[in-house]
Parts: sequence; C-alpha cells; structure tokens
Amino acid sequence: LYWGETTVDDEVFLSYAMSSAPFYSTPGSVTGPLVDCSDLVLDRVATCPGAEDSICLIHDYVKDSFFYSLARKCEASGGLAMILYLSHSEYFSDDLPGEGYLAQPVNIPVVRISYNDGLLLTETKLGTDANVTTYDAWIDSWLAQYCSTTVPCIEEDTYCTFADGMDVGMWCDSCPEDPLDCLFPAQSGYAKTQNAVEACVAGCASDLEFGKSCKMCGQIKASSLEFGVDDPADKCRF
Repeated sequence: LYWGETTVDDEVFLSYAMSSAPFYSTPGSVTGPLVDCSDLVLDRVATCPGAEDSICLIHDYVKDSFFYSLARKCEASGGLAMILYLSHSEYFSDDLPGEGYLAQPVNIPVVRISYNDGLLLTETKLGTDANVTTYDAWIDSWLAQYCSTTVPCIEEDTYCTFADGMDVGMWCDSCPEDPLDCLFPAQSGYAKTQNAVEACVAGCASDLEFGKSCKMCGQIKASSLEFGVDDPADKCRF
C-alpha cells in the first residue's frame, strides 16, 4: 500500500509515497540529478540552490518539520520531486522508510526512504540521476484502506468516517450495532462530523430518516432518545 518507487544511479531504494497521495501529492514519474536540500528544514531557508529540474533530497535533521512545507519549498525551488528521510530514532527502524502524510496539497511526487538509505544517498549519490515514481492509487488496495466523497468503502457494513471533517483521505469503520449510534456518539475522541453522520446513515442505517437541514440529528420521535429500555424495539422505530 505504499505506491512509490525510487531509483538512484540505477539502484532501487525502498521508498513509501506519502499516505495521502494521490489527493495531496501529484502522482507521476520524474527524473533528474539528486541535490541535497536538507537546509530547507530551517525556517529561514525558503529555497534550495541548484534544485531547478532536480530531485530534492532532504534530511529532516531538526525532526519537527511539516512535510508539506518542505515539499512546497522544493517545488518553489524548481524541484521535480522530494525524497525525505528522518534522523535516527530509537523508536523506529533505520532500515525502513516509515510512513507519513501531507497535511496540505503539493504538486510534486513525495516519497520517504529509510535513515540508512538517506545517509548513503547523501554521502555517495549526490549529482547522480534519480527517478521518483508515485502511482495513482485508484486500485483495490487503496479502496480497501481509504475512502472519500467519491470513493466509497468497498467492504460490507462499513462507512467512511471523515474524522477530520475533510472530504478525502479518511478510513472506513464498521457500522455500529445500534443505528442511532450513527448520529450521536463521539468517534475516536471527536464528535462525528456532518459528512461522517451522513455516510454512516447512508451505509448503515438506511431506514433511519435523516434531516439534512439539521446538523447531526435525525427526524426521529422523542421516544427514540429514551435509552433506558431493554428491548431496542421499544426505544425506537425505523
């Protein structure tokens, strides 16, 4: 489920495209010389000299950068794509790229590689030709993991959560046992958003009358809210 490939000087390196692709990172395949743009992690540095028509290699040595900000700086510098690697951490393997996401859209392919591979590229491969490829993710594996307003959940008895109130890049969740749970309870520590409520009602409680003019509530009788009864049939009619 990683949809990314990176080749430098004819050697393939394990890489992961940012997980929000294709919605926030443009799929594509680009080739250019590899340039060290690691200083873009500094707030005072806005562009990378020599990045025009090149591949930006960035070591996030400050450890707290926004990935989309780095990608936008690379793009503003004329870069064709960004290869990112993080610093050593006792919590993650130095041999695996790790996952990541872009919180805002960018217009170039973005991938992550491992710390060890990043050091190798920095020390031995700068100036050589690099190819970065990220794929359009309209494939079954994407549909099984993520959903959107246009990509429905494909498994039965699931609905799109839209946990951040966004229209893209969210995940599928199992339908609640009680259809009323589509309307009221919190979801992962947050109140359900309007689009999550509507998706849950549509996918899990089709018999529930839902008033779209009224945010997060259904057109149901007051007796439906009497949750102290033992028999669900007594507390609500669908």
